[in-house]
Amino acid sequence: MKITEQRTLKQSLLLLLAVTVAVLFIPLVATIMTPDFNWGIEDFLFAGLMIFDAGFIYERGIRNITNNTHRAIAAIFLIVFIALIWVEAAVGIFN
Repeated sequence: MKITEQRTLKQSLLLLLAVTVAVLFIPLVATIMTPDFNWGIEDFLFAGLMIFDAGFIYERGIRNITNNTHRAIAAIFLIVFIALIWVEAAVGIFN
């Protein structure tokens, strides 16, 4: 791996971490402002892990696909997969 590739990986990971933290501020504000929205630390950890993992898979895997149609299909599958895991964890639709 070249030095420039390592910098690119480091930069993309830092950007992904920043986006994950920024997205998690939305439920944090909701948890502070309303008593109806009650997330614990495990909810934030799970959400952060899911967001970071989805971004990492997209950044490292899907971006290497050169055909735009195939890239869009792979991105849609990734979004659907993450959404199904999220919904299953939230309400258990597959029980």
